[in-house]
Amino acid sequence: MYKVLVAEKDAVSAEEITSLIETKIQNAKVVAVTNSGNDTIVDTINSEPDLILIGIEIAGMNGIETVRKIRRFNKSVRIIIVSAYDYFEFAREAMILGVNDYILKPINQMELVKAIERELQAVKEEDDIEREYKDEENQYSNALRYVEQHFIFSVSYNMNVDAEIHQYQKLLGIGSKGYIMSVSVEPNVLNKHWNMEKAAGRIYRRLKEVVNAHSSCAVGPRMLNRYTIYVTSDKERESKEAQLESITLAKEILRVLKETFDLEVKIAIGGIRTIVNIHDSYLEMLRSCRYDVESPIVHYKEVRYKYNMKESYMELTDQLIDSIKYNRYNAEEGLSNILELLRPMEVTERLTSMIEVLTCISYAFRKELKNQDIYYDYVKQCDKLLYLSLEEQEAWVYRRLHTMVKLMRSGKKARRSNVVTIAMEYIQKNYTQEISLNEISQYVGLSPQHFSKIFKETTNYSYVEWVNDLRIGKAQEIMKQEDCTIKEVCFLVGFQDPNYFSRIFKKRVGISPTEYAKERAI
Repeated sequence: MYKVLVAEKDAVSAEEITSLIETKIQNAKVVAVTNSGNDTIVDTINSEPDLILIGIEIAGMNGIETVRKIRRFNKSVRIIIVSAYDYFEFAREAMILGVNDYILKPINQMELVKAIERELQAVKEEDDIEREYKDEENQYSNALRYVEQHFIFSVSYNMNVDAEIHQYQKLLGIGSKGYIMSVSVEPNVLNKHWNMEKAAGRIYRRLKEVVNAHSSCAVGPRMLNRYTIYVTSDKERESKEAQLESITLAKEILRVLKETFDLEVKIAIGGIRTIVNIHDSYLEMLRSCRYDVESPIVHYKEVRYKYNMKESYMELTDQLIDSIKYNRYNAEEGLSNILELLRPMEVTERLTSMIEVLTCISYAFRKELKNQDIYYDYVKQCDKLLYLSLEEQEAWVYRRLHTMVKLMRSGKKARRSNVVTIAMEYIQKNYTQEISLNEISQYVGLSPQHFSKIFKETTNYSYVEWVNDLRIGKAQEIMKQEDCTIKEVCFLVGFQDPNYFSRIFKKRVGISPTEYAKERAI
């Protein structure tokens, strides 16, 4: 199904175009209707349409200016301009911006339908061509992103990776000396209608483009509202040239993110260090982040005081990791000390720090056990956690730690069995709700692929088969004891589709639920 965005100031015209698409165009769906330039840009990022139909006269910036901004971050989306103005200048500008068609009002329905079909056919042809290479490119890109993320986590959280440094340098093309820079989206933006999770990838790619044009770099994943970047530099640490170089780059990032996404950001910069000592630059960057100045760019040399919160809670995290490894004291007690230290922080900074702590613990356990079972990608949970209360956030951190400790304290073979037991207990308590493979995998701290593998090895059933068997058993119990319709039983045991429930029931029991209910009634 192809996605279409309609940007039109006139509500009647917007409704006419939407109706036309829904009734005359196959395999197309209107995913958003906007009437302003800013909303069009935001919805282009959020909904990722294949085709945009946009009027010249929309609220705020005009259609041409809106297209110009969209093209800065999305070169591939097809665009049709619908305009009452037959001006050469508009048409010329549209051609320069890569607009695919220009249709005049009043709208000729047949002409518009043909134009839309033509553009969607072009999308299909482009997809067919790209699909041939896409899988291989994605695998390489994802692998590189993983290495990049691993590097940023390692050097930022002071993990001992000296033996791996040369491999990182070779794979990522980064130098042996550089500095850490953070780019933080201002908190007020997080409360708007931006979908930061969907925008994150485009912001990441834009940051890579800007910084790579200046110097080789590694950009970490978005941690709530912050991107952490390692920037290669051959300048001397205390030189004015080094400070000027980093501030010049920061100004360019500010300009590009404002022009491309209309984002307000704050940039903090640490000092130049050798790559093996880059954690010190990370700490300098954090002090700069917390330095209260009006300027959107803060260099570590401008910070007039030492703020040791980071050193304190990360020191406690190291102690907690050691205590779990050697069973010195209760893990919850150690985590409690860390969370108490984090509570005075601003909400986004506090949540980022919680994720940092979990990531460090998870990474340390992975390395200790020399396998990939413990899945440490907690970054993806940031957006959901942002809207929880402090108590709920801390409870979530305790649960994650509890799961990791269970995994750590059992051997590899025992741990696998333990993970499946934890998963089964959770499913048995929550089988009435929809429980996806991703959800249960995140609950036990594994990747979906690895969880599926060990679940099948332990139970001889796939995850879906086991859950379905559990639910069918519960359905049989209900049908024996209670007077419910088949549909009611279906939803009571966690199925979402009565037809699917009936098929699975017959497959497992040998007769349909209706026949089973009749037999019970006799």
